Amino acid sequence: MTFFKRLLVTTALVLGVISSPVSAQTYSANVNGTNYDFSTITGSFSDTPGLQATLQSQAWWGNSTLADTFASAVGGNLGTPNYGNGAYFAYAIYDAGGYNNISTSVFTGSSLYNCGTGDCPNASGDYSTVTYAVATIASAPEMNASFIPQVALMLACLFFLFGRKKENAEVMLSV
Repeated sequence: MTFFKRLLVTTALVLGVISSPVSAQTYSANVNGTNYDFSTITGSFSDTPGLQATLQSQAWWGNSTLADTFASAVGGNLGTPNYGNGAYFAYAIYDAGGYNNISTSVFTGSSLYNCGTGDCPNASGDYSTVTYAVATIASAPEMNASFIPQVALMLACLFFLFGRKKENAEVMLSV
């Protein structure tokens, strides 16, 4: 294969990889002055070990208004994993006539929907495995200590290249 053909194939492959769609798995947003990193977790509220504790530890748990605020901030940026809707922002569990349901706020693609106590995901059993949103407070980036010697070396090189005074050759010849 000639160089030109190799270059053409490589360029086509790179452009294909770059332009291929990628579903959103994580998203960062500012909610009420705090930066959060959002991701999703899929499972059944009652049947997936640890999921109930994880959801109940979220900032919006117990507060439907706050769940709406978070769901609005994220919108559809975590994809549409729940039957064409966004990730569920679970905020309460309630008794729905002998079985438990999860109150959630969800972005439906065009608007926000808060199920309250109707048409919510089941806590267990049929149709209970859904995708929920979870968030962590975004941490400040840490400075890498290995960067300090590299900066010092670069500054020293710049000093030696540009910081030294040039000697006058005529003065040296007259001595």
